[in-house]
Amino acid sequence: MREDDAARARLTSWAAYNGWGGAAVGLRRIDGGWLGWVTREPTDDPATGDGLRLLLNADDTVDSWPAWPLAEIESRWSRSTPEDRFPPYVQAVLETAGWFPGRRLDDEVLDAFAAEMAVVPDLDPPLVLHAAARAALAEFGGLVLEAPLRTPVQLAPVPGHRWQGTLVDALTEVYGQRVCLIGRTPDAELVMAEAGWVLATTGGDFYRAGVDVDTAISTLLTLRGPLPEVVFDD
Repeated sequence: MREDDAARARLTSWAAYNGWGGAAVGLRRIDGGWLGWVTREPTDDPATGDGLRLLLNADDTVDSWPAWPLAEIESRWSRSTPEDRFPPYVQAVLETAGWFPGRRLDDEVLDAFAAEMAVVPDLDPPLVLHAAARAALAEFGGLVLEAPLRTPVQLAPVPGHRWQGTLVDALTEVYGQRVCLIGRTPDAELVMAEAGWVLATTGGDFYRAGVDVDTAISTLLTLRGPLPEVVFDD
């Protein structure tokens, strides 16, 4: 099978698996991968119309980009380097959500986050917006990161949502650090420790999302499988 045919087959299969069966797949070779576009109708304009923008990476993984013009996606991809803070796909999702380098919420908003967490029931002592969580929420608080066919990530403390005080106590006891709610997905709460690492919890199980908020955001937006589970010793 020719390389372009194999790439088209991979993207067609990926689209069908995610509910886009029967869609047309266009293809363009770019440096280090293939840029594909998927439309419901062959007559739709792939460069500007509705549809999926898919990037097939060299490792055969697929990223579903926001509905940006194809030329902009290709430009971002070609300019990216391993030293960039975020992979180009992750940065595209962040920018679409309203993030920009240097973004910072007003202190009044962060103080409101802190006050909201302080009244979570059944917690003694109450949750505290520690320095690492405050810095993360100062930059990313209030954003909802949504990529096509990916689980959305909301970055803001949402107290009370399937949250139990015993879970906070368990983390604090095991790690000897205060933890703080910094966000959620539809299935999990996101918790940050004073050292900056982030866990996802489903209410009884804990999973490693990243050693810091940047890594956690990238991991959650490019998730290829289950997160590593945290196992506590008895």
